[in-house]
Amino acid sequence: MKKVLFLLAFFALFPTLLYAQDSYLKAQVTEISSTSYPLVQGREIEFQTLRAELEDGTIVGPIFNDYTPVSIGKTIYISQGYNPD
Repeated sequence: MKKVLFLLAFFALFPTLLYAQDSYLKAQVTEISSTSYPLVQGREIEFQTLRAELEDGTIVGPIFNDYTPVSIGKTIYISQGYNPD
C-alpha cells in the first residue's frame, strides 16, 4: 500500500513523466537535404537538415539534427523542438 501511495504522490508532483514517451515519433530518414559544420562553444559539430517518413507513411521535414549524424534509412525518434534559425 505504501508503494502505491508513493507512486501516486510521485506522479502527482511530476506529471510530465507520465507523458514523456508520447512526445517522440518514430521515423525513418528518407533524405538528407543539407549538412553543415558550425562552431558551437568552440567545437565543430555536424548539423543536418533531414526529411523522414513516420510509421503511418507521412513524410515530415525539415528536421534539424545536430551532434549525432544519421544516414538514409536510419530509424530516428523525433520531437518538436526549436528552429535554429
